[in-house]
Formats: sequence, structure tokens, C-alpha cells
Amino acid sequence: MLLLLCGFVCVCALGCSQLINGQPDDGKRYICRAIPMSGDASCPVTLLPDLNVGSQEEELRNTVMQLRETIVQQKETISKQLGTINELTTKLSLCASTTNQRKNGKGGSWGKDKQNTMGDVPTDPNGSIDSLGKIMQGLKERLENLEQQQMRANISGTSFPSELRDLLQRRLGDLEKQLLKKVSNLEEEKTMLSNATAAYRQKTESTLNALVERINELEKGGGDFKSPEQFKLSLPQ
Repeated sequence: MLLLLCGFVCVCALGCSQLINGQPDDGKRYICRAIPMSGDASCPVTLLPDLNVGSQEEELRNTVMQLRETIVQQKETISKQLGTINELTTKLSLCASTTNQRKNGKGGSWGKDKQNTMGDVPTDPNGSIDSLGKIMQGLKERLENLEQQQMRANISGTSFPSELRDLLQRRLGDLEKQLLKKVSNLEEEKTMLSNATAAYRQKTESTLNALVERINELEKGGGDFKSPEQFKLSLPQ
């Protein structure tokens, strides 16, 4: 009896295994979901949305590339601004040294050692003022470009370093004040040079008038005029 029972169990096990292995693969996958003991097992199951990992990675990669390009552009802009600041600082130093030399009488023919000489008329500082005006215009254009880049950076979602922007604005403000002061000094110097030029012209005209009068007197004298040969002196040997 025991042997019959064991044989029956073996036959059932073999039949079940053949039944399971014989089912075709329909390509479906089943998700196991835990439900509370008090819940209803017949309620509809909410499936999670299918996430496309590849598209998210591509989007993140594009965002990173845009951020890198923005950072590179900002670095180039900062380098250009620093180069402009250094160039303006050098020009201001040269202008200051030239002004000091003129005040000390070391530049040009209007120094203390050549005060009463017939030197050249000093040049007018209009060229220097025009040059400073161009520098100011260039500063304003660069500042506007910097503000436009800041607006584009805000639109793209990247943040421009506020400390560096404030530093550049303060530096540009200081340079603008120095340039305005330099323009004022050049205007004063222009007025002084204009007065000196007028005095020089008046002195030259008076000298020429005196020479013309002397020539007229000599021409009117006629016979009283003597040639330079008659004014030679013979010294004893």
C-alpha cells in the first residue's frame, strides 16, 4: 500500500512539471505588488510610468554642454575686460606723467629755461581730449556688452559671478572719474596754452611791425642809407 502511494505521488509530480515546462513564452512580465491585509485585492493596480533613461541622460548632457559654453564665454569676456582695464591704467599713467612734465617745464619749448625764446607754438590738446573721449565711449560699449551677456546668462539659467561684476563696475567707475578729471585738467591746460599762444602771436606781430617800420624808414632815407661794406672796422695789427 505504501509503495502504491509513493508511485502515485511521483506520477503527479512528473505530470505537473511537464505541464509547466510545456507552456509557451508569450513575452509578458508580471509585477508583484504588496497590498495591505485590509485592502481589496480586486482593486485596479496603478502601474509606474515607463521612464526613458536615455532621453534624460541626453538632456542632462546638453545642459552641461551649454553651461560649459557659457562659462567659457564669460571667462573670455572677463579676460578682455581685464586687458582693457590694464590698457586704460597704462594710458592714464602716461597722461599723468606727461602732465607732470609739462607742469615742471620739462616738456616742449614753453619751459622756464625757454620762456623768452622764439620757439615753436605749443600743440593744442584737442587730440588728447578726443582720445580720452574715444576711450570713454569704448568703456561704455564694453559695459553694455557685459550687461547684455548678463541678461543672456539669466535667460539661460546660469548665474554670472556677482562679485566679479561689481568689481568690474567699480573699476570702470573709478576709471571714468579719473578720465573726467583728466579731461578737466586738459581743458584748463588748453585755456592756458591758448592764452600763451595769443601772447606769442601778439609779440610776433609787434616785432614784425617794428621791422616793417624800420625798413620803411630806411627806404625813405634814400641817400642816407649806407651799404654794409662802409661799416667795416679795421683793427690795428
